[in-house]
Amino acid sequence: MSERRKNIRIHKSLIVRFKLPKGYLGMSSRSDNISEDGMRMGALQRFEPGMSLQLNFNLQEYTDPVIVNATVVWVDYKKQSYFPFVLGLRFINLADSDRPRLRDYISHVVREENLSISPGA
Repeated sequence: MSERRKNIRIHKSLIVRFKLPKGYLGMSSRSDNISEDGMRMGALQRFEPGMSLQLNFNLQEYTDPVIVNATVVWVDYKKQSYFPFVLGLRFINLADSDRPRLRDYISHVVREENLSISPGA
């Protein structure tokens, strides 16, 4: 990907519940990484770029879930994986109350990872 990311992206596996915005059937997956702008997650079925999904996921420190709509930006196929499809998702309406929670969560994970790899720790 040639474009530069404007926000930090962390490699964190979160349980993600999702559905089509007007769909009744919910599905579950796991994120592969996440930023303030979106996430990468696996899927059992193919979704097309441009499709909208409603996501619901919990950040470890918070009890209320983050509920956000996202657009599928890209799709990749992974032949030998539990989730054969990988989706690149962009958040399209992250609530003003969820953005600082997500930013704090990402900062916490980054600090934790830096502490665990710093010399003498």
